[in-house]
Amino acid sequence: MRRPLLIVLVACALAGIIQGLLWAFLAPGMPYKVLADGRYAGLPTTSSYHFVGLALFCWLGIVAGALVAVGAWRFRAARGWPMLLVVAGGSAASAVIAWGLGLLVAPGTDPASV
Repeated sequence: MRRPLLIVLVACALAGIIQGLLWAFLAPGMPYKVLADGRYAGLPTTSSYHFVGLALFCWLGIVAGALVAVGAWRFRAARGWPMLLVVAGGSAASAVIAWGLGLLVAPGTDPASV
């Protein structure tokens, strides 16, 4: 009974890693302009970039969650409240892993360093 729960938990962690990497490289970067006095600001034509990045993260999370749920359902012997808790907790941990990893590996230049 414990083995299927552990497999689903590992699958959640792997889904979070894959989601974070995909999000980091698919989300659009925000272009900035550096002003003469050293301040920087986003270009006015890129106001939707924040929304696109967040929407992409959500859609990748929905796909990862659906795949984990379908995979967890295939373990007939482990169905029930323990599997529900593992899927819910593992999915929450997966989202945190994806968010942290995506921010860590996302390519780009800090506008303050330009």
